[in-house]
Amino acid sequence: ASCLGVAEGDLPEFAEVALGHRPGTLPLPERARARAPHNLPAQLTPLFGRERDTAILRRWVLEDGVRLVTLVGPPGAGKTQLAQAVAAGLGDQFENGVFFVALAPVLDPAQIPSTVAQDLGLQLRGINPSVVELRASLEEKHLLLVLDNFEQVVEAAPWWLTS
Repeated sequence: ASCLGVAEGDLPEFAEVALGHRPGTLPLPERARARAPHNLPAQLTPLFGRERDTAILRRWVLEDGVRLVTLVGPPGAGKTQLAQAVAAGLGDQFENGVFFVALAPVLDPAQIPSTVAQDLGLQLRGINPSVVELRASLEEKHLLLVLDNFEQVVEAAPWWLTS
């Protein structure tokens, strides 16, 4: 209220409107109140000059039937920042959230399922192979995974590409 310059005498009415308690105001829709979960890192610098790339990547990610989009380019080209910026803008499109998984520290492809599960806040019970448990956990979910530095564990690609 102080940032908006609301006068002290108007504070009670302002609070009622802001909280949706004032008669005649409609409460926010349920979806607007609760955003889908995410673990995306804060964008410390804005993404400039990538509007075309952002629009194309967004369109590809949202296209029906598309399950995998791969960004390629030299180190330092901004692939990670582009992917994170697009993912941040798609939070309302994925009911079960948008998640960033940093695979840079992962050298063994067998560690990918546990790394992904950890970043999604999932508990793998260890009864079945972790890849099977992760797949079962994700099967009915509608979410976006951004897997960063997957090229260093590319041997795991067949698991991500099979249905």
